[in-house]
Amino acid sequence: MPAYTILFMRQDVTDKRPFRLHISSWLFWLMIIAAVGTPIGGFVVSVGWIAPSMLKLNFHSMEEAVQKAEETLQPLQQQNAALAERKATLEEQMQQMRTKLAEAETRATMADTARTEAATRQAQLEGEMITLKQNLAKYESMLKPKLAREMVQCNDLEVKVTGNKVQYATSFSRVGKQDVPSSLNVQVRMLAGDNIAMLDSSRNSGSIVNKTLELSKSGKMSGELALATVPQGTLRMLDVKVLNGATAVGYCWKTF
Repeated sequence: MPAYTILFMRQDVTDKRPFRLHISSWLFWLMIIAAVGTPIGGFVVSVGWIAPSMLKLNFHSMEEAVQKAEETLQPLQQQNAALAERKATLEEQMQQMRTKLAEAETRATMADTARTEAATRQAQLEGEMITLKQNLAKYESMLKPKLAREMVQCNDLEVKVTGNKVQYATSFSRVGKQDVPSSLNVQVRMLAGDNIAMLDSSRNSGSIVNKTLELSKSGKMSGELALATVPQGTLRMLDVKVLNGATAVGYCWKTF
């Protein structure tokens, strides 16, 4: 026979019979003992078996770590000895470097003096170069014919002497957005002389190569001229003139 009966009733349902749960006396006391003894038993098991086992494992791990540390210590000691020897070597090298540094500072002072003198000389040479460029610009303006209307300009004129031939290559482009005739005549000739007057007088002598320039198709042009025989040291110049009928609309030249 059950020693204890537990009723389960719902307060909102009064027309149904309650659920009855019968528990024997020994089961009731077993549940009480289990509720009280389980924490105590767990504590005893933890203290008496689990904790010592974990401590033993940790102690074993610590022993292995100590052994590894001892194995690592010996190479570190050897490395420390090598570093000490390296330090002594570096100190000796540092002393040598200090001596060399003093010598280098002396040389730097001498070099600074030389650099100051070189800068002064460079300023003088730059002044001379500016004067030469100004003179060259004057000569260019004297050699370049006066153009009533410049329609095209010459870009990247290249001249190369091969054997008894003068090879040339250049390109032309429009000046601004003005209209350019579909076909222009390009006259290419070689001038030679020791001064401006002789260069200018040689325009009427020597062969002239006439080419047709059509910018709508291509602005590039190349060709070759016979190399005239001139005395050694004589200035030679390639003269390129673009004509629209009889009117010059473009001009460029290059010495070689």
